Amino acid sequence: MNYFLTSTTFYSNQDSQSIFIGCKEGDTPTQISLDQEILDTFQIVTFDSTILVEYCRNRNLILPKSIIDVFQLFKLVTGRPKKYHKLSQTKLIWIIFSQFVEEDEMKSIIEILDYSPKQISETNSMPQLIKFNIFFQQVFFSLESTLKLKQEFERYYKIEKPFNELLCQRQYFGIFISHKLLSEKIERVTKELNYFTKQLRYDYNIFSPQNVFEIKNALKTENYKYLSKAINTKSFWSFVKSGSEHDKFLKLLYDTYRLGFDKKSLLKIIVENDGKTYPIFDCCGSITSRTLVRMPYVQQLKRSSRDIFVAKVGYTLLYVDYSQFEPGILASLANDETLINCYNQVDLYKSLSIELFGNEQYRPLCKIIFLSFMYGMSIKGLEYLIKDFFHDNNDIKASNISTFFSKFKSLVPYKNELEKIAFEEERVCSCLGNYRYFENKSTATIPSKVKRWILSQKVQGTASLILKTAILQCILDNEIEFLIPMHDAALFQIPVTKLEDKKAFIKNEFENAFLKYCSKIKPKVLFKDFTE
Repeated sequence: MNYFLTSTTFYSNQDSQSIFIGCKEGDTPTQISLDQEILDTFQIVTFDSTILVEYCRNRNLILPKSIIDVFQLFKLVTGRPKKYHKLSQTKLIWIIFSQFVEEDEMKSIIEILDYSPKQISETNSMPQLIKFNIFFQQVFFSLESTLKLKQEFERYYKIEKPFNELLCQRQYFGIFISHKLLSEKIERVTKELNYFTKQLRYDYNIFSPQNVFEIKNALKTENYKYLSKAINTKSFWSFVKSGSEHDKFLKLLYDTYRLGFDKKSLLKIIVENDGKTYPIFDCCGSITSRTLVRMPYVQQLKRSSRDIFVAKVGYTLLYVDYSQFEPGILASLANDETLINCYNQVDLYKSLSIELFGNEQYRPLCKIIFLSFMYGMSIKGLEYLIKDFFHDNNDIKASNISTFFSKFKSLVPYKNELEKIAFEEERVCSCLGNYRYFENKSTATIPSKVKRWILSQKVQGTASLILKTAILQCILDNEIEFLIPMHDAALFQIPVTKLEDKKAFIKNEFENAFLKYCSKIKPKVLFKDFTE
């Protein structure tokens, strides 16, 4: 049975006196003392599960077995990209509740949600808090009804809800961090960053790797015409990373940028007295439902900075990764037999490297080229990019990009079919729900900016679905503990004495999850060093 729980205090610490309002479904809400009996007896419906987890952890309460996070529910139902994490809790509540509750009624309540117990008492605001709980129930029932109408019910209750509960468990139990290595890493990264920043300043007149104007001028000076025009695109730093392996300037620029990010991320990692950090997750963090770690930002750390993570006693870390994940998904969804055979038999990125450069050494660059083509970058644009990297090297056959991709006859028809469906429905989905919506004011065609993400939404949404399915299956083994989701990978900790058995089990579950949605693919599941 559902138990509706609301609170006045956000991210409560042990010393604060939170005011909780709650009731089981069908009863009248009232002020309660949140105890273990309530958590053990009911399915807890709350606005933000991360707040509930922190409250339970700080008071040694055991987490409820079943949690519904209304914020995650809202994001799945809405299906539109928005940077909610930059909003305050009260602003977030206002945005969501005002879609279901009269604004005038909400205005009298929203300002008291951050009141202290003393303020609540002095202003006699308890009736408004109880009314807020009633509104909260109204929002939940509206969202749950919409789940069914928008064909998201199965996705939420089979995938997103259990996965969010898994994330709650990891937030509750934390992850061990080597405080010594963290301190050493911060010191080393700071020194390297200072050195590289000075080099950028003296050699290229770039005082900050975040200064778009300075970087653009330097790129033009170094004859990177296409890159200078792409500086405001999402793919810019991926392009720079690709070229950094073969160019001194791009390497310096990228290393400085990444070290700056690493330093900020490392400084924000809080190691508590028990030697752990307690991460805050966002289950449906992106529009494609990929999970993000909001705090600390461990997913974006350079591999060389990841050695700060350590397994608990008797366990070892195990990092499992889907190789060439998105091209494999695309091959299956498009049912392109040539691409399926290529994926199953060879390394696609190496094949493209041989086609363009005559050898395999440019595989990292070709990975970016392949993914950029998948997600809407034109052949012409890719040719300009390669010419940017290699300037006047006539041995580089940029024109062969067209030859390479023309082998896959089903890709363009598949993309056209996706666009046709999107035009008719004004939405795009993965293989199971996770719809992304858009407005189309034209009666003739889809906006060009929408066309650029239609295939991406389909493929990356399916990638998120497969990865979450795989992880959920892996943790059915109680000795396998999930720690962190990465882009196409996951970090576990497993018993040292059972390493090979658990690796075999995890590999099997990752393969089965891929095959569940892409039956013609031979999954490429690899175990890698988390720090290399």
